[in-house]
Amino acid sequence: MYLQQLMVSVAAATYLLALAVTCCGQGAAPVVIQVTPPEQEPRLLLTFTTGGDDLRGGNDNLTVVVVTSDGTQKRFDNVNRSQRWADRSVHTVELPLGTTSADQLEAIRLEVSFTGGIAGDNWNMDRIVAQFREPAARGGRTTTLIERSGAPLFRFTGDARVLQLRLKPGTAPIRVRPVMTPFNPSQHGFKFANFFKIPTNIANITVAGLCGGMSYSALDYYNARTPVPNQPYMPAPGSPLGDYILARQFESVRANMDKWTEVGVNPGGARNAEFFRWGLQPGSGRMGELRYYIDRNTPVVLGLWPVQGDFFNAHQVVAIGYDLGRYYGDPNEFAEDFKIFIYDPNHPNQTIVMRPDLRNGWFYYENDPQKRWRTYFVDSKYRAQRPPATGTPPANEIWAHFKTGGDDLRGGNDNVHMVLLLRNGREIRFNDVNRRQRWIDHSRNDFAAPLPNDVRREDIVGVRLETTFGGGIGGDNWNLDELHLFVRFGTNSGWTPLIEQRGSPLFRFTGDHRTREWRF
Repeated sequence: MYLQQLMVSVAAATYLLALAVTCCGQGAAPVVIQVTPPEQEPRLLLTFTTGGDDLRGGNDNLTVVVVTSDGTQKRFDNVNRSQRWADRSVHTVELPLGTTSADQLEAIRLEVSFTGGIAGDNWNMDRIVAQFREPAARGGRTTTLIERSGAPLFRFTGDARVLQLRLKPGTAPIRVRPVMTPFNPSQHGFKFANFFKIPTNIANITVAGLCGGMSYSALDYYNARTPVPNQPYMPAPGSPLGDYILARQFESVRANMDKWTEVGVNPGGARNAEFFRWGLQPGSGRMGELRYYIDRNTPVVLGLWPVQGDFFNAHQVVAIGYDLGRYYGDPNEFAEDFKIFIYDPNHPNQTIVMRPDLRNGWFYYENDPQKRWRTYFVDSKYRAQRPPATGTPPANEIWAHFKTGGDDLRGGNDNVHMVLLLRNGREIRFNDVNRRQRWIDHSRNDFAAPLPNDVRREDIVGVRLETTFGGGIGGDNWNLDELHLFVRFGTNSGWTPLIEQRGSPLFRFTGDHRTREWRF
């Protein structure tokens, strides 16, 4: 149910979050960056004085988040427009506030995109003045909200990336509201769970779980504004949707090989604490990257690296929202409030909540604490593609779910047919329900097909499975551990179970025992 990927060597791609560059001057006098014409809406004016260590610019920039009294966040990325703010320079930026009034402003958060390390940037901010200016149509009056100075007032580094400044008196922690994208797992996610277990023709490698392919494909349908297929069964290998999800799986791994390799280099767990901290860091940290997308109403794929530290248990999901609560980026202040809302292909129709465990240094699922991840990364490489057409479902349909036990169904010339038995003696055959594909040990596979319009639920009295095994030394054997059969009559109707059988095995098909019949 988790990701087991084909690891291929690719060149690492550089991840850039900087916005378009707008030039501004330098010097002792304040430099104003006009964001909006003064007559249109109120503005927040922020005047910064740099001390003895500059703001580098380029990829090392400043983002401002304005928090209002109702917990809403207004985000302004790269307010220095990638320009250097030199030592002892003064700069003023003007931020449009829409309909926000001065008495609604609660706090401002300053976040830098510094990466830390020997080559990372540091910035001494010696002074900040925050002012609220009414639009010209209402008189253009300017009110000073705060004025703070120090030597430095705050030194931003790779380890100290965020500063929160209150604009009103108070001691209670400031809590912000959750931020959610429109992606709804029950509407935009697949209805089937990620039970894929597919053999490949490359060195006997098995793809166990198509979480990345399902995440990419679900986003493809979402971005194409096309309804996701409404089927509760997994698409068969070789079907248009099955092949599409498999191709997207390999693309999701190939595109992010640099990220998977990065988190995989951790000898003896030496970087466990570092990896965990990445997921809590604003700015250029993982949390900052996540918020960059979610704040723009854009769901984004996350790669989850397991506590066990191996690729075979890695996972991919879609982040659809987050909640900071009282946390604002200082890991010593309320980091336990942080939540990420997720569509997980292993859990259809649910919104999963992932949270940090500060004591153990991992992230976990709130509804299943045994699901633990050392860290996560944000997939900036996803590019939307046109998914297969959903198509019109048949009016009546049958769905069979098979679980293979400890001996596989070989496929090729060794296949399985399914025969529905009707009360009047009529039989409805479905040949080669495995599509000549191998069903490997302990895998789950689904088959679905239309039913004739003249068949009703009460007409069906049994089912027979027939195998094409030849027997002998080279013949195939197949352990069937579970068989579930459902029918649906009417396009908008629900599924009715016909049979649910389990065993260890339920039945072993061999060259001498090629058929098995169950009566309802």
